[in-house]
Amino acid sequence: MTSGSRRILPPLRLPKMTPEDRLLVLCARLNLDDVQHHELNSLLAGRLDWDQVLHKSRGHQVSALLHRHLANQGCRDHIPAGVRDQFKAAYLANVARNLFYQVELRRALDALRAQDIPVIVLKGAALAESVYGDVGLRPMADLDLLVPEKSVYSAQAIVRDLGYRPTGTPEQQNDTEKHHRHLPGLMGVGKPVLFEIHRHVVRRDMAVHFDIAGFWSRAQQVWVAGTKTWALAPEDLLVHLSLNFFLDRRFGSMMALRQLCDIAETTHFYVQQIDWTSLTQGIANPNLRSAVFYGLFLARQILRAQIPDRALHQLQPADFRSKETERLVRRRVFGDKWLAKPVIAPGRHNWRTISLATLRGLFPIKRKLADLYDAPLQSKRVSYLYLVRWAQALARIAKAATNPWASREDFAVDSWLYSLYGRSDERAPTERIKEGQPDSKPAVGDQLTK
Repeated sequence: MTSGSRRILPPLRLPKMTPEDRLLVLCARLNLDDVQHHELNSLLAGRLDWDQVLHKSRGHQVSALLHRHLANQGCRDHIPAGVRDQFKAAYLANVARNLFYQVELRRALDALRAQDIPVIVLKGAALAESVYGDVGLRPMADLDLLVPEKSVYSAQAIVRDLGYRPTGTPEQQNDTEKHHRHLPGLMGVGKPVLFEIHRHVVRRDMAVHFDIAGFWSRAQQVWVAGTKTWALAPEDLLVHLSLNFFLDRRFGSMMALRQLCDIAETTHFYVQQIDWTSLTQGIANPNLRSAVFYGLFLARQILRAQIPDRALHQLQPADFRSKETERLVRRRVFGDKWLAKPVIAPGRHNWRTISLATLRGLFPIKRKLADLYDAPLQSKRVSYLYLVRWAQALARIAKAATNPWASREDFAVDSWLYSLYGRSDERAPTERIKEGQPDSKPAVGDQLTK
């Protein structure tokens, strides 16, 4: 359907924001215009719950951006000194951590290049220097490297030789290796750095899975951490960032504003280079189109990202409903976390799956219980942890039940999201293996090469 055949999308009725949420939204960007500066000054002149601002800024990972906007002399007089110090500490912690990450990233990139393994640097490591222009403004929890699928095991071995070891139990490592988009994470020995070697950007059993050969054919050479490597083309970068935002909404509002800021600032940084026609026409998977649409659409609605109408028209799902989108924003951008989620986490939502998910949450297998509470599997303490688990789980469910409206909305949002990007194969991994589906290292003949 062409852009001209659809009506212009109506603006969403964004939820009524608290002054604290409005402050976060204003500061979740690199630069403010005159109108936004005026609104910021008005907010600072009023009453703000600074404990809430600090708490939510950490959850959304925008503390360093708040430091950027609130550190000037005009704002300082309205902010308690202790609060200013915490924002500054968050920024400096980002600087220190990310500079250390860059040193390790360069070692890994140089080692992989020496073995002729092409690498695309993903997410934070690719954005901090270019889009943000300041390594302290974009927090990073790990270093994500995309390599051709035929090279993932070689790349994993090379990074291990630099002083890194796989994380998790052997069972967790085996499950990650078989089913996830990346191999088991590699944590530095004596270094607080985590690498993830990706073969894809989503699990292969998800409904939004797609062919990423185009990522490699369109990749651009860039300088990252003082060395030359590859980065996604601007159009593919927006697809990846939007997809990440949409996938993570199943887990609550954590990082939502930072992820929307990634999208908005990427569109601003590459405004002269983005080929919107190529972006929209290059997505064949309808579920992926929906995920990308909602990421871009909400970045424009909430942060005023520079995304043209025609791109949103072409990506707009045929069954787009403002009500569902508004509910998503209420519960998974500005809402509190779903308290019952750790206990009730079904895939498809019906009484059978909800009941089974609740039973699994209340009665996890012994090995999983030991992992949850970091206890030795053979310890007698593990048996007592069932009582702890039941007490905590029931407390969460009881607290969620005190606000049935919010719980009902959470179920509705979760069911809707899962319908768009849930796993395409609902059977257990062992059943898929029995039918000869991949359960070991991928074939060398993969075509994701450059």
